[in-house]
Amino acid sequence: MNLTEQVITQASFLAPEVVGDNMDLLRTVCTAVVSSLEARLRDDLEPGACLSDFVTAAGMYAVAALAEIGDWNKVEQLTAGDLTVRRGGNDRAAQYLRSQADLLMAPHLKTGFAFMGV
Repeated sequence: MNLTEQVITQASFLAPEVVGDNMDLLRTVCTAVVSSLEARLRDDLEPGACLSDFVTAAGMYAVAALAEIGDWNKVEQLTAGDLTVRRGGNDRAAQYLRSQADLLMAPHLKTGFAFMGV
């Protein structure tokens, strides 16, 4: 099983109700997530060196993306006077999944800053 297939399996396990019948979309999203996450890995790492964290985090990113673009994240309320638009709660769930994936992958990713002692 290649890396993308492992991420597809993980995403399907994490949120089968979100994945549903969207396997083609899931495959596309997972392929993009794997590519993006591989590019962000530290130069001394390959995905296999942190495989469990990589697959779990990539699955979380994929589910978050599907939750935001799928039909299950519809507008729940729209008011014209003083414009109010309320979306479903999946956007918060997607943010939470992304933040957890970020925390999981933090030790393995390139950083844009460094702490220095004084």
